[in-house]
Amino acid sequence: MGGVPMDIDADRNGGASLTSAPPDDLSGSPQIQRATADYVMDSRFRVKDKSYGQYAQSYFVRLALMRPILKARAQRDFPGLPVEGILNLPEAKECVVIGTAYKEMKLKPNILDEYVKERGVSTVADSGKLTSADDVMILEDEKARMVLRSTDDLIGRVTTGVALIVKGSAVPGGDFVVSDYRFAGLPPPMKGIDAPAPAPPQPAALSNGAAAQNGSGTCGNGRKFVALVSGLGIGGEAGDPLGLSLLVDWLTGVAGSPQDQALAAQVVRVVIAGNVLHRAAVDALAAPTTHSSFRAANHVLQPVKEMDMALTELASGVPVDVMPGASDPASAALPQQPLHRCLFPAAAAYSTFCCVTNPHCFSADGITFLGTSGQNVDDVCRYSNVVDPVEILGSMLEWQHLVPTAPDTLVALPQSDGDPFLIPAAPSVLFAGNQPAYGTSLKQGPGGQKVRIIALPEFRKTGTAVLVDLATLEPQLLQFDAALN
Repeated sequence: MGGVPMDIDADRNGGASLTSAPPDDLSGSPQIQRATADYVMDSRFRVKDKSYGQYAQSYFVRLALMRPILKARAQRDFPGLPVEGILNLPEAKECVVIGTAYKEMKLKPNILDEYVKERGVSTVADSGKLTSADDVMILEDEKARMVLRSTDDLIGRVTTGVALIVKGSAVPGGDFVVSDYRFAGLPPPMKGIDAPAPAPPQPAALSNGAAAQNGSGTCGNGRKFVALVSGLGIGGEAGDPLGLSLLVDWLTGVAGSPQDQALAAQVVRVVIAGNVLHRAAVDALAAPTTHSSFRAANHVLQPVKEMDMALTELASGVPVDVMPGASDPASAALPQQPLHRCLFPAAAAYSTFCCVTNPHCFSADGITFLGTSGQNVDDVCRYSNVVDPVEILGSMLEWQHLVPTAPDTLVALPQSDGDPFLIPAAPSVLFAGNQPAYGTSLKQGPGGQKVRIIALPEFRKTGTAVLVDLATLEPQLLQFDAALN
């Protein structure tokens, strides 16, 4: 065959050869160095002592911890009115009572109904909402309980487990007529997380780039972002593997224009807020496989392998926190403990990969994030008249409690010595994953508190991720659409 001979040892002539190492950047422009941020993780949701108490103690502990805060607000907002216990209420005299709300709901599922109802009679509403006009609000303290009568929307917007203040007077029969009420209010701003953490790992530079490294741990204009995403739903029939691939490629700097790559380099951390695997994939893992063939067993494990492969690629370029969700192979009881590292044999080898709890609390350069995978918001939505996830998250800040419906209607570990779900200080960002749609607001308090509230939609349905600017708390939407049209 004819052709031009090629010198495979061109170093003798001062040139490059086939055996020479390729240049760092074939385009001739310097690489982009990923920005970094000081990362500290709060370990309060880690279960250390596995000796649990009774569920009743959870409410007693919650009210005991909230009472000083509520009493201080009652004295501030209702000066001159005595704070009474339910057993000591005077009739026809205005006073203030502090207690925990409990809702008697006709449509609330009850396991005993399975034995007393006739077969074929359904007691659960099909709409997902379990509220009705017959709901009754009860307030209880450490010694007694009483029925509340309110003409306001108190019964509709409050769920079981919320500690509150009610102003009014008792009437014959033991009921309490409410004329006004207050919650704990927006907590003071969080000053930081004191938990120790190792130095943040230094991920590799992005694959392609057009901007120079400035050597200060930041990129471009010095802005830094935390990326939030939820509901990857790997293994579901309606999933979009190409959309997930676009997300991973963009965050690692493989895809996109030079401007996109410069923006991606400013992402200091990615937080995946639950439901990494689809429910169908997890159900298949739990199905009996004793008599299954090797091919069938391999098919069942394929979603787990795809998850590990995607997170390995992601962790190779940026630090990643993975939270468990309702559909993931983890305990259903909150706080959910981290997913087992055996699910990520390749990704777990990276120091930038971290399995965390749900809820998850951390700080990046002093900006505190607190979020869940969405179970708490979904449960409050079912047992109240509120439908907007952003409004529900704002109410949780006012209640100073992240999971008020646990352990009544949401499974949680019984706590006898404290309540990890209390919000004693306001985070900079409060988020919840796996919501029907994206939503955000900025909640401000009288003490200068500013909390960015974000409802994250499911990525597998919307292709949406959110970047949060650490300097301004402003969110920026990222939309990944793999449709060819």
